Amino acid sequence: MREWERLEARVRETVGEYDLVFTDHPGHATELALNALDGDCTRIVSCGGDGTHFEVMNGLFENGKRIRPEVEFAIFPLGTGSDLPRTLRVPRDAEKAIPFLVSDSVVESDVGRLTCVDEATGDERSCYFITSCHMGMGGAVNEYVNTHSKRWGGRISFFIALLAVSRTFKPTVMRIDCDGRHIE
Repeated sequence: MREWERLEARVRETVGEYDLVFTDHPGHATELALNALDGDCTRIVSCGGDGTHFEVMNGLFENGKRIRPEVEFAIFPLGTGSDLPRTLRVPRDAEKAIPFLVSDSVVESDVGRLTCVDEATGDERSCYFITSCHMGMGGAVNEYVNTHSKRWGGRISFFIALLAVSRTFKPTVMRIDCDGRHIE
């Protein structure tokens, strides 16, 4: 939040008028993206880290398709890890990323759809992701970082999480079905 307060005037100067909304609980960014699609928006900007970008993107898709393909999706890196900006070649330094918010250049990216089925209950859950999807230990490390203090910054927070999780992590059996291939 402090980072946003420091940059907001420069963002408004660069972008012009925009609607600003804040998340207040997990999954809220998905709801806000869906709400924005009901309006007349032409570009949705996700401000935050990879988790926020993941949630916003999941508000843009339904049944394997973009809800409104003409609406552009942009990211503004204000997160702890910021792997997605690195992958999409957006500067991870928020100050340097501001011009990208109004840029006409488009970076095309594949979008994956992950569907998980709990074999015991049959419950199914799907989500969409760009560039990477963390499961197993990677997912546990992300969860640890997001439920503990990030005051040391991204690298140290993730390193501490890796050490903590590696002491207690117990892998689960997964079966992966991808494009006709089956891996267990």
